[in-house]
Amino acid sequence: MKFVTYLAKRTVASVFAVLGALCLIFFISHVLPGNPVLSRATGASLGTIQQVEQQLGLNRPIGAQFVDYFSGLAHGDLGDSYVTGRSVGSDLAQRAPASIELALFATLLALLVSVPLGIYAAVHQGKLVDRIARALSSLAVSMPSFWVALLLIYVFYFKLSVGAAPLGRLDASLTPPPSVTGLYTVDSLIDGQFGTFVNAVWHLVLPAVTLAIVVTAPLVRITRATMLEVLTQPFITCGRALGLSERQVIFHDALRNSLASVLTVAGLVFGYLVSGSVLVEQIFAWPGIGQYAFSALTNNDIQGIEGFVLVVAVTYVGVNWLVDLLYGVIDPRVRV
Repeated sequence: MKFVTYLAKRTVASVFAVLGALCLIFFISHVLPGNPVLSRATGASLGTIQQVEQQLGLNRPIGAQFVDYFSGLAHGDLGDSYVTGRSVGSDLAQRAPASIELALFATLLALLVSVPLGIYAAVHQGKLVDRIARALSSLAVSMPSFWVALLLIYVFYFKLSVGAAPLGRLDASLTPPPSVTGLYTVDSLIDGQFGTFVNAVWHLVLPAVTLAIVVTAPLVRITRATMLEVLTQPFITCGRALGLSERQVIFHDALRNSLASVLTVAGLVFGYLVSGSVLVEQIFAWPGIGQYAFSALTNNDIQGIEGFVLVVAVTYVGVNWLVDLLYGVIDPRVRV
């Protein structure tokens, strides 16, 4: 019951966090200099500009625009993009699955590499494998994502011809599977299109590896640090004294008590990859929300920017809420 109450409080706090982010970005986007009409109607007369501003409601007081915006949100209306002319909600709904699929794939790759490496480095603290792990994590965090992306394209696509062309989510000759989740890998399996599934994974590999390399460093470091801390605890010494196998001590007792910190960082990494992979999406022509946000920012598309911030806020808050829920699964003490 206490855990349910805790989750209820976290849910209410999450809603207020999203509303706070929306209020902040609304006032920032309206206060900062720049006119979305001028970015679209270069060289237009003053009368034409004023007429378009009136049509878009930009000449109204900021308080009235604020009320209109949140009134639209209450009815599921995010407004229309000044750039595409379509509903921001439909634009984001079309693009968000691509970013989520890429971020999910990259996060899983990073976890598969970083968690075992962090555990092994902690168990062999100070030895060669520990020094190599720390050196690799330092190297990974110092490499810009766009440089890693260009390097992988040059080596695997241009030189070795084993990577997919950096031109989107599928080969141009293939038709996307019927949309169920928006994730091509999942939808192709649901529809029984195994060839499309393989091609979608093939196109995911290079951009996902690029992002995984960049985010591996914090995951390795947090896994190693938490494992080192847990391995010094008295219950670990007691377990070894009772004759428990080293495998059980490390992977059952120590790792389980380290998972909370690893899970927290993994959630933050996933949220960052959904919203922060703009350059990688540009390089691989990945049709995600990163490209949409870049276009909205360069064209001063206020509605598009606000819609992007809404997706980012909901993603971060939703992931953090899910992490809180998983705390209770991996650690029974949290439930009471």
